[in-house]
Amino acid sequence: MWEMISWVLAAVSSCLLIYLIILLIKLKKIRFRLTSFTDKESQSDPHPAGPKTIQELEESLRRLEARAQFFFEESQSFNIIIGMDGRIIDLNRAVLNIFEVEKEELVGRDILELITPDQREECASYISLHQEDKYTSNQEFEFAGKQGGRRILFGEQHLTIVHDFVPAGILISGIDVTPLRQFELQEGELKQKLALSARMETLGIMAGGIAHDLKNLFNPVLAYPDIILRQLPPDDPMAVQVTRIKSAASRAAELILNFLSLARRGRLELQLVDVNDVVTAYHESMGFKTMESRFPAVAITVHLSDTLPPVMGLAPQLLSVIMNLVRNGCEAIESEGELSITTSCRRLDSPHKGWQQIPRGEYVVMQISDSGKGIKPEDIRAIFTPFASGKKMGRSGSGLGLVVVSGVIDDMGGYLDVRSELGRGTNFYIYLPTLSEKDHDPERDLTGVERIMVVDDNEDDRKDTCRVLDLLGYEVVSFSGEEALEYLKDHGVALVVLDLMLEFTSGLDLYSKIIEFNPDQSGIIVSGFLNPLDCKRAASLGITRCIDKPVDRQRLGRAVRDELERS
Repeated sequence: MWEMISWVLAAVSSCLLIYLIILLIKLKKIRFRLTSFTDKESQSDPHPAGPKTIQELEESLRRLEARAQFFFEESQSFNIIIGMDGRIIDLNRAVLNIFEVEKEELVGRDILELITPDQREECASYISLHQEDKYTSNQEFEFAGKQGGRRILFGEQHLTIVHDFVPAGILISGIDVTPLRQFELQEGELKQKLALSARMETLGIMAGGIAHDLKNLFNPVLAYPDIILRQLPPDDPMAVQVTRIKSAASRAAELILNFLSLARRGRLELQLVDVNDVVTAYHESMGFKTMESRFPAVAITVHLSDTLPPVMGLAPQLLSVIMNLVRNGCEAIESEGELSITTSCRRLDSPHKGWQQIPRGEYVVMQISDSGKGIKPEDIRAIFTPFASGKKMGRSGSGLGLVVVSGVIDDMGGYLDVRSELGRGTNFYIYLPTLSEKDHDPERDLTGVERIMVVDDNEDDRKDTCRVLDLLGYEVVSFSGEEALEYLKDHGVALVVLDLMLEFTSGLDLYSKIIEFNPDQSGIIVSGFLNPLDCKRAASLGITRCIDKPVDRQRLGRAVRDELERS
């Protein structure tokens, strides 16, 4: 038994000895590895941690300065270092790009010399606060560069530049906000145009309703003075009063024409017009003779081009434009002077920047020039707004003349340009696009064989429209009101010609009922008076053509043919 115990103890002792030997070997391997890692680190870092030499510190400083200079120069921000005396010490490439000069030309100059004069005092205060190591709010200044002014927004903080522990200057940084300001300006102009458009629409609706009634009331007022003057002896004292009545009635008639032009904004049914014919008609009209008698000291001359291509427009509206511009020119001449009307044909090979941006193309140009007192540059943008006039009350018209001019030319697809110089006079240029041979087709076939429905509660107007369409070869059916709905439920028609105002409903209401069961039905609106709201509603229902009564073969035939070909 004791022998067994001895063997067991011997075996346990042997195992413990082997375990101790293995443990010592592993500890030796760990120590070897730690020693190898330490040796490698010491080889990779030839300069062991410890106090750095002056040369090493200077090298580190040079690297930091180079890095800072790189960011200063290449930054898209506008960086300027200004000395305590207000002169420029350094600036980066972004600032140089404004002035397109070398850095040497700007270093040493006073920073205020680069700022527009009206902002220099404010800029001096901004820089002074930063030089006193104070913070300010963001400030925006305009730099007068070669390519125009650039607006730079500088921040509220700065960096003080120190030499030998003494402040030597400040670094201020800013960003270019010129595109943003230009966008805000354009946005403001668009808002003004939209507001003006809304006012003009309301004014046009009101003016159209009034002028439509006044037009008929003024016919006897215009006609009777001539009849009375023929029956009065030349030396009769009443002739002076009757002449004054005639003159006042003529001016009132011009105002009514202006109101009607405003009411027709955006829905003119354009026709072929020869500008020379319109100018000649004005030159031979009573309105021209009235201008000559009212302004005897003004010599009015007309210079017409030999041949002009046709344009799309309306002769009465273009006549109103000439009348308003001639009257404005005569009123601008305070004593003796000259006014001329000139027509020409002009080709623009590149866009022309005038009062409006005029695209390239061929134009008939009508120029109306006067030798009056001229218009201030700051007032030119406002002359085409309602009631904008610098003339004396009672001497000029209603304040709507140039509004009518702008509106009519815009509706004709034309453009305006204005050049004026104080004391030298004003030139108005009207650019009307010419027609190509493809567009100008007087021999166009307007006939057809389609079935067309005419809906009008006025029997005479209905018969006139049916007669025109019948002469063009169309099959015509006509109704006076809602009985047209019953017909359309059982029969098809290629086009419906509707009067706007029916006895118990409106043409647009009737058309909206038609397209409920026939969404593809085409239509045209005809009326003695259309306001812009009716035109907008017609467009929302799918009606693209609205024409005025009375209708004739050319206008109705073209409108019908265009709509049939479109659908």
